Amino acid sequence: MSFHFSSSILSIVYNPSNDILIKKKILTKGSIVKIYSNDFATSLRRFTKSRLSSHFSKYANRNIITFLRQGFLLAKVTSRPGQSGWIDGKILENKELELFLKKNKKIYKKLI
Repeated sequence: MSFHFSSSILSIVYNPSNDILIKKKILTKGSIVKIYSNDFATSLRRFTKSRLSSHFSKYANRNIITFLRQGFLLAKVTSRPGQSGWIDGKILENKELELFLKKNKKIYKKLI
């Protein structure tokens, strides 16, 4: 399932190149960011024309549903952020999300 939506970035969670870039809030390609989930939920409802819990719970794991209830999602930056103010990204789902959370247990404790 593929669709586009715009959302605001709440914070930077992980940067693969350096931890100092997280403190300075510098985005690079491959960074993991925390985004606002209500934009995703409304566009998903429009896309599927059904309730969020009935359709999305078939394909999502527990972590995504708990993050949705808390009001955020984790996304990976796939483009190189520049001066245009536009960033492309991909929401971490199923295996990617489980692998990221298992690898970074300190980050998972901060999120929840």
